[in-house]
Amino acid sequence: MSATRKRKALQAFTLLEMMAAILIFSILAVVIWSAYRANLSHFESAPCMANLRALQVALAARMQDTTSWPQLPEGIDLGTYQEHDFWIKELAPYEIKGKSWLCPTLQRTAREKRVSVNGPKIHYLPSLFDSAAATPYLWPKIPWVMEVGNNHGKGILMAFSDGSIRPYSTVLQEAATKTGTSSD
Repeated sequence: MSATRKRKALQAFTLLEMMAAILIFSILAVVIWSAYRANLSHFESAPCMANLRALQVALAARMQDTTSWPQLPEGIDLGTYQEHDFWIKELAPYEIKGKSWLCPTLQRTAREKRVSVNGPKIHYLPSLFDSAAATPYLWPKIPWVMEVGNNHGKGILMAFSDGSIRPYSTVLQEAATKTGTSSD
């Protein structure tokens, strides 16, 4: 065997080495993909929180413009498309687009489960305060807007009058700390 051929043979991968490398890369890919999928709803909580913040800001701007909280008209039942249409229409002048009403985790879950798109039009619901201008500010522990479910694993996300966005679990912990009781 010539010297150049020996050198090339020493530099080349054997089939066994190549198969081992492929196996290692495959295992790493599976582990990384699993970790990504397990934390996906946590990653999606950031745009969800941004949606809640946008809705809270729009409600605050509407309060400033009209000096009253939006009042659901009589005859509209809670949880219906009519209620959803009402909230979408009320905040449309404040640049709240349809996408801002939708939780990315709920959208992804519906796509993955191939659930009908005929679900709710909005995934966040504003609270129902009376029409007095000061009421929403007099009750700072009452959320202005809440998501419709525990989509991110820490409890329902809620937007408050001070602009903070907190999950229900954090709100419970804060209340337990103030009262000296445990939330367990």
